[in-house]
Amino acid sequence: MNGTSTAETLSKPQFTAILAIVCVVTIVLVATFNYVVDPFDLYGISVVEPYQFNRYERKLEFFRAFQPPPEALIIGDSRVESFDPDLVEELTGLRCFNWAQPSARLETVLATLKIAVEESNAPIEMIIISTDPMLFHPSDWISPQARMVPACSKYFANDPALLNLKERVVRLITVEQTESSIMALRREFGVGDLPLVRYREDGMAIYPRREDALETGTYDLEAALEARVPVYPYEILGIEKFTSLSETRKELWSEFVEICIERGIKIYAFMPPMHPRLWTFLNELDSAWIYEETAQYIETTVTEAGGVFRNYTDLESIHGDPELFWDEVHMHPENTELLLRNLLASESP
Repeated sequence: MNGTSTAETLSKPQFTAILAIVCVVTIVLVATFNYVVDPFDLYGISVVEPYQFNRYERKLEFFRAFQPPPEALIIGDSRVESFDPDLVEELTGLRCFNWAQPSARLETVLATLKIAVEESNAPIEMIIISTDPMLFHPSDWISPQARMVPACSKYFANDPALLNLKERVVRLITVEQTESSIMALRREFGVGDLPLVRYREDGMAIYPRREDALETGTYDLEAALEARVPVYPYEILGIEKFTSLSETRKELWSEFVEICIERGIKIYAFMPPMHPRLWTFLNELDSAWIYEETAQYIETTVTEAGGVFRNYTDLESIHGDPELFWDEVHMHPENTELLLRNLLASESP
């Protein structure tokens, strides 16, 4: 052929300049698209319903609207978001709010307590808290969603304003956010899937996709376990960096416990069960020590404060059913009820 390509007709500096301009324009367009759609409800200007709202911000809104204020709180990560406050009230007589949040760490747990009892003056008498090694991970991050909520992030030791700005900008061009923007638009036009989660007024999480799949017989627990168990120790637990419990986060836990002691709040702490297949795998990796060390530390600090601690890591401890799991760590309501009844047995009439 006699013709030449466009790249061949341009000098190297010209081609590089054009390529740079195309990249910059593409990044700006993607960032603008994600900012306007705002699929994770991070910027507060979404033109459509967010694909996944900011669960830290939404849970705070529900807590502030929960009247009269609760006397008991459920705190922890996503594994306890579906714990039923009505059952807690049935067992204890205390009005309860579920303030569990995804990827909770000691920073967010302490912030939650301070918002509840120091800012809101809620008459909290009891805290039910899920504890596990992730609360004390020596290097794991705080949830980006938590960093985006000033009411929470103001309690973090780092500079939340600077970090918020950096994360807000960086997340605008991530593949995850772009894919979610597209899904949000699809849902807006009636061709998307069900929401991942909804909240009741008492903070309890409802999972429409899971429940729909269960009702239609399309939920595949085996597939979920095969996909998630092998990666959990590395991508979630981060065992390669888990050398010991973080001393900084242990100090935050001590502050959490001290606030409860000062205000006469009884702590019911527990280590939640995991699917037996995951527990077996962690033992094969010689990682059980992480859970044992965490359990010993929590038990010592909680019992010294007059609270209750239960280690339910092994599902047999609550006589749970391994078939009643959504995945390697999230349980069906039947198992969560067994746990709550066992944990609060001393409070039951």
